[in-house]
This record gives sequence, C-alpha cells and structure tokens, in this order.
Amino acid sequence: MRWSCVALAIVAAGCSSSPDGPELVPYTGVIQLDGQPLADAVVTFHPNENGLNGATGQTNADGEFTLVTGKRSGIVPGSYKVTVSRFVKKDGSTVSAEEGMDIEQLRMTGDANESVPPQYSELDKTTLTADVSEAPDSPPKFELTSS
Repeated sequence: MRWSCVALAIVAAGCSSSPDGPELVPYTGVIQLDGQPLADAVVTFHPNENGLNGATGQTNADGEFTLVTGKRSGIVPGSYKVTVSRFVKKDGSTVSAEEGMDIEQLRMTGDANESVPPQYSELDKTTLTADVSEAPDSPPKFELTSS
C-alpha cells in the first residue's frame, strides 16, 4: 500500500504542465461601447470546458485590457463565454470595490447599477465568445452597443 501511494504521488507530480500551473498565452483586447472606448469595465472569460480556469482583466481609459488568470498574466487556451461589466453610482461615476462595500451590497442598496447591457454583462445572456489558441497577432476588439 505504501508503494502505491508513493507511485501515485510521483505520477500526480509529473502531470502538472508547470510548477506554477497550466501554460498560459498572453491575451490583450479592446472593449468599445457604441464606438467609444469603455473604461473601468471588468472583462471576464468564462471557460466552456470544465476544469479550465477563467481569466479577468480591467479596461483602461482606451478600453484596453490584459487578461490575468489567478495572479499570472495570460489565459489557458480554450473556448470561452465573455462578460463585460461596469458598475456605476447614481451620478455616473465608476464604483470601486475599495469603497468599503462589495459591489453586490452596493447593488442591493441601490447605490450601484450595471451600465453594460445584459446581453454582454450577464453570463446566461452574453452573446460574446472567444476561442483562444495562441496570443492574438493584434488585440481583438469587442464592439458592444447599448441598444
């Protein structure tokens, strides 16, 4: 029994693709809403395949984002549903989680609202997809419309 446990541990250790986790490919992109860069939005790639990790990024003032998986830059190759979310206060300013309450609490109190239409911001309704096999030659552009 002891040898089978040692053998299992050796086999399991050899199955990892790297000591830091699975191989990732770099991925940057651009989000536009009605032809304008969408700043301060959270972009999430949700894997279609069980066992894969998702990746997230946040857009800058030019709508550009870079994906991160966990604490590592990049994304595991695969097929993904993509969501884009940007919560704003009643005055239109962007909500940041550092303000003391998480976004869900702010939504429940009416102090934050989703500004991106549900066909992009809700996982069960999103029309956005991405197939990642390698780093894109040029950043893909996701063009959203508010109607």
